[in-house]
Amino acid sequence: MIYLFLAAFLLLLVQRLLAVFQYRRITDQYKEVRLRHTVFAVGQHKKWGMSSMAMIGCDEDLVVKEAYILKGFSILERFRPLSNVEGMTLSQLKSEYQSQRGMAALMQAIEFIEKGPPPDIDETPVESDDDTEV
Repeated sequence: MIYLFLAAFLLLLVQRLLAVFQYRRITDQYKEVRLRHTVFAVGQHKKWGMSSMAMIGCDEDLVVKEAYILKGFSILERFRPLSNVEGMTLSQLKSEYQSQRGMAALMQAIEFIEKGPPPDIDETPVESDDDTEV
């Protein structure tokens, strides 16, 4: 019985280590693509325990320079480049992949780029009416 618990513990430990390595791979690729392109977005979609992520890097004219997708259940999955998307506009990319199954993360990334950056938040401190100090 102790061997069963030991085996389960070792499996959980290996799974955790592989998850850390996957996180590092995703983070490194995210940084590389973000630094290469002025317009960049990430989309994520989860359904029934399956998740997918997509990254799109564009130039100022919203022409896609590179796009990657990560789909799957396993911690061994990696970002895979989408073939033949370089040089497409966002609207062309959207119309081509919109009807394909499993591309919700890519559609979300396209929507983020189309919406544009969020408005700046005014960081001026709010003055209170009372003169008490905390």
